[in-house]
Amino acid sequence: MAKPELVAHKDALPDYQAAAATHPNNESPETNLGWGLYSKGRFDEAVKQFEKALALSRDFLDAHYGLALTHKKAGRSKEAIAAFEQASAILSKAEDHARAQMILNIIQSHLNDLRSGR
Repeated sequence: MAKPELVAHKDALPDYQAAAATHPNNESPETNLGWGLYSKGRFDEAVKQFEKALALSRDFLDAHYGLALTHKKAGRSKEAIAAFEQASAILSKAEDHARAQMILNIIQSHLNDLRSGR
């Protein structure tokens, strides 16, 4: 039996940029662009993009989480803690309690790392 061919990972950043440009008032494409910038190590741009998404929807969990991870990766602990805490507050209102608890556990792990200096 022949092995399936591996498909090279396509750089999605241009697609995210196009989607954000096409839908400038939608937090999802704006957040996806933030994640694309994060994946390229373009942390300052990613922060601005996540903040743009949050300006469209203050309670958009994915943007808060992306913002928090970006600040953490860039070494900005104070900002990361604030963003993780905001994400936690949003999760406290979530209807899917099992999913919310899983994400809260992950956030708490990040907060523990940040507060302990690891």
